Amino acid sequence: MKLINVFFLSMAIMILGSCANQQAKADPKAEMAEEQALWDEVMSFHDQGMSEMKDIAALKKYLSGNQDKLTDDNSKKIAEMAIAKLDEAEKGMWDWMHDLVKLEDLQKDKTHAEIMAYLTTQKEVVSNVKEQIKASVASGKQVRTLIKEEEQK
Repeated sequence: MKLINVFFLSMAIMILGSCANQQAKADPKAEMAEEQALWDEVMSFHDQGMSEMKDIAALKKYLSGNQDKLTDDNSKKIAEMAIAKLDEAEKGMWDWMHDLVKLEDLQKDKTHAEIMAYLTTQKEVVSNVKEQIKASVASGKQVRTLIKEEEQK
């Protein structure tokens, strides 16, 4: 009798464990869709930052070629800092793009949780890079205005 009770108890545990395991398994298509959606968000931030890369190049060229038109030392230092910020922002984007692992490569050997964690981190990083680009472009435009005002004198 005890043997039968142990047998049924063992079977019940295995059945319950099997049910719990099946519930824990997520739909692979749903996981891939979730990963793709987050990847698309990351790429959206990337695209927003990249849209200002032409401005960075143009501002760096203009500021480098015209900063000598500024007459006071403080304005010259501000121009040098603006150029350095533009360089740093540009480098930040290129470095991020170089280090980014493509979604297809992640999906080859990472779990869904690992992919989502990685992409969430990358979304934050590229968002910061995008903000750095915007700030450096705004700073560069302010210095460009200073130079143009100096030319008007």
